[in-house]
Amino acid sequence: MLEEVRKAGAQVIHNRMTAVEVNSDGVLVYSDGENIKCAVVVGAFGLDDGTCRIFEQGTPYCQPDFLNTVITRLYPGDEFMQSMGFTIQAFLLSYPGLEFGAITPKGDHISINIAGRNVSSKVMMDFLRSAPVQRFLPPHQRREKPLNYFKGRFPIAPARNLYGYRYVMIGDSAGLMRPFKGKGINTAIHTGVYAASSIMMHGLSKDAFAENYYRDCSQLTQDIPYGKAVRIFTNMATSLKFMDHMIAVAAERPDFMKAMFSSVSGHDPYKKIIAETTSLSLVFTFTKRILAHFLLRQKACLPLKKEGLAL
Repeated sequence: MLEEVRKAGAQVIHNRMTAVEVNSDGVLVYSDGENIKCAVVVGAFGLDDGTCRIFEQGTPYCQPDFLNTVITRLYPGDEFMQSMGFTIQAFLLSYPGLEFGAITPKGDHISINIAGRNVSSKVMMDFLRSAPVQRFLPPHQRREKPLNYFKGRFPIAPARNLYGYRYVMIGDSAGLMRPFKGKGINTAIHTGVYAASSIMMHGLSKDAFAENYYRDCSQLTQDIPYGKAVRIFTNMATSLKFMDHMIAVAAERPDFMKAMFSSVSGHDPYKKIIAETTSLSLVFTFTKRILAHFLLRQKACLPLKKEGLAL
């Protein structure tokens, strides 16, 4: 992407930003090298803590609420990578501070990530040791050995004052993404296009961003309350150890299976998922499951097919 912007004629300056100053006649960006004077500044820095603080000091911007992430990688070899295919394994384990984890095949390696308020290398190791996760790790990697970890963050709510006079945030720094499942690169591209269009067609004022940029982001912003509700419900189901029953319902009902898939994959907005899935029969099914789990203490059982379990 950087090469593409060069081809389009953009000047790329490799300096570390140290401060930003917004004035009536323009924006001054301080750096370790020369200062840069410009008409408008676009924040496309993810949730880098240092850059967030710079914009919070120089503008009314306030970074979005977020979850912490810890990522590690395994290189199990070509044979195991081919056996994994392109399937992403998602895990909702009842563990303090952990909201979810995932194992994702990426070319020559497996990316393993966990997310939550208080995740750490210790939580990652406990995640890797858990029986559900061990099933999807290559046998020679089940023996513990030193791992390299990478820490990060991703937003779960919009930033406050994400636009203003002569500045606008896009992507993760704006926080305009699905609260439970990100699709971060898609959101970054869309919000970048919306911001560029607003600047070129309507100017640099706060009102112009509100009336054009933020309006163009309505598909994202209008879905946020529904995504938050799904996230709260999922976290409750995980902490109350009810998730196995939800998976059993999905195995029985194609409509709920589709809803779970779309919630994780990001294929449809949460509002659409809820509207198309909610029915009296599904409410009745969940009522029976809730009574079985909390009153009768029955474990969830996946229905059997001729070829085995329906997952």
